[in-house]
Amino acid sequence: LSISKLTQHQAEKYMEIQKAGKFSTAVHLSAVAGAGKTFIAVELMIGTLKQNSSGQVLFVAPSASLCFHFLRWLGRRAVREKLDFKGLLDRVLVMKRPYICLMKCCIKDNSMDLIPCLPASDEEFLLQVIDEAQDVFFDNVQPLTLRNI
Repeated sequence: LSISKLTQHQAEKYMEIQKAGKFSTAVHLSAVAGAGKTFIAVELMIGTLKQNSSGQVLFVAPSASLCFHFLRWLGRRAVREKLDFKGLLDRVLVMKRPYICLMKCCIKDNSMDLIPCLPASDEEFLLQVIDEAQDVFFDNVQPLTLRNI
């Protein structure tokens, strides 16, 4: 969680993803473990939330621990950018195994918890990030669950 800026290679991939996102609703980023895929996702999410004053984003991962890791990284990035982290969290939803409901991060007494919730509106998410997609899509996920979000 101590990385504060993209490496040159990550920055190149970040720009490629931004360009590809203008022409497609789906972008696949694949790299070895530790290459910075989740960090790039944090950057994309912060950028999306800053560019849009309303709307929600979604982070999907197979485990609560990966969701918390992502949210802590998002929080550190938000603090560095002098963004309202709690306000930001109101716009971030997560989904984890068994992928049956959306969840919101709640912070109480310096600890995080995930609580089931509904999206704030019927609008589509501004951005959807699916981390460890190989686990998500090959883990007996109900096909309609992810298709409906």
